[in-house]
Amino acid sequence: MHTLRTIHGEEQPSQQPNEHHPALSNDQEPLLPPAAASQQQASAELLPADKFYISLLLFTLLGVGSLLPWNFFTTARSYFEYKLRNVSNITGWPDQPWMRDTFESYLAVFSNLPGVLCVLANAAAAGRVTIAGRMVVSLSLMSAMFACSAAFVLVDTDWHQSEFFWATLASVALMSGSGAVMQGSLFGLAAMFPKRYINAVTLGQASGGVIAAVAYIISLEIGSHPRSAAFLYFLSATVVLLMCLAAYLLLRRLSFVRDRLCRARGADLTDSLTIPTPTPTPSPTLHEAPNRRRLSNRPAWRHLIGPGGGAFAVLTITLTLYPALLSSLSPMAEPWLLYSPLCCFLVYNTFDLFGRFLTAAAPTPGACGRANFSLITLALLRLLFVPLFLMCNYSLGGEQRRLMPVYFAWDWTPPLLVSAFGLSNGYLFTLCFMRASEQAPTHLAESHGAVMSMCAVVGSSTGSALSFLFTAGTR
Repeated sequence: MHTLRTIHGEEQPSQQPNEHHPALSNDQEPLLPPAAASQQQASAELLPADKFYISLLLFTLLGVGSLLPWNFFTTARSYFEYKLRNVSNITGWPDQPWMRDTFESYLAVFSNLPGVLCVLANAAAAGRVTIAGRMVVSLSLMSAMFACSAAFVLVDTDWHQSEFFWATLASVALMSGSGAVMQGSLFGLAAMFPKRYINAVTLGQASGGVIAAVAYIISLEIGSHPRSAAFLYFLSATVVLLMCLAAYLLLRRLSFVRDRLCRARGADLTDSLTIPTPTPTPSPTLHEAPNRRRLSNRPAWRHLIGPGGGAFAVLTITLTLYPALLSSLSPMAEPWLLYSPLCCFLVYNTFDLFGRFLTAAAPTPGACGRANFSLITLALLRLLFVPLFLMCNYSLGGEQRRLMPVYFAWDWTPPLLVSAFGLSNGYLFTLCFMRASEQAPTHLAESHGAVMSMCAVVGSSTGSALSFLFTAGTR
């Protein structure tokens, strides 16, 4: 005869386990009594659904905003070439071609290195500052900085190119730091939901690159001057970020999001959306189970080696080549203003987006350890793109300075290589985050999301530093 201990410490006889729980053997006790189990099942059935996939769409829009500074500033190549053009005949100051040749490498460094510090600060502030506070402040700051960038376009900087160079990089560092805080908070929040929400965030990030490329092409076609085109371009970025801010304020009010976070974090919900949560009454049998171990709040590092190492390798290789080298690809015939926006930025970001869609349709590597090894192996195979792109036709600062001779003399080769490069980046990067989300226990979902975000930022910073090998090596 089995006994159950009540709250008052009295032992009362219970039914045989196999009468109410046929799946349990006679030497096992159920963790929850039948009434509590049926009540838990009934409450699970009453959880609100994501009606019309509103939450999924809002996560996608927030993913767009998380990488908006990087996407918009890297795409505006012709604007910065105009601002840093040779004006020695106007100002009398000697030309400084190093600013034009290395601007995109500096842009990558100032975009990613502050992100490492901000990701660490975001992880340290996770228990002290709510996700709501971090998201609202970062989105507001990015919106204000893009509005200032749009106004700065109208200022004549021909006499102050050095000041423009460093002021732009400082504003990029500030915006990218805010974006890193937002990205870390967003991935930590999305990790508490099913894996399709992680996929929605990564799809939004890739969509942001497509939006930036299309917006810049349209602005070039509408604007008769690079300055007027850039003004429309940065103004559209400000509007998109304000939409992202409104999207987050709406997201935190949805009942689906509130209840999902209640299940993921319990009484610790106030750290995410600042919603008061009643303290649940614990089950006495659950707390007094003799062999039940306490849950650890530390991430399971052995589960993150494969996904984290894969994400690091993918972004390191990507940022080494993009945009510093890929944006310098040029046709063999006469120059074309839209060649770089179309054949580099639009093609890359479109196939990057398509690669992230493939994670939901294409088969993925096997399970557990073999899958983690496959992620790192596939990511390192992308090193083959380095010599392939160096064999294409590219020019830095309007001069043919190369590391290797031109072996691919066809204008269709660079877009083909760029499409494969973007496809592999989107597929493998999303797969790494989805694998990490699958292996994360519920109570460690936010921690795993934050660690993966840190691996991504460190990989981006490493790649942006390595990009100087090409811009400096061809001088």
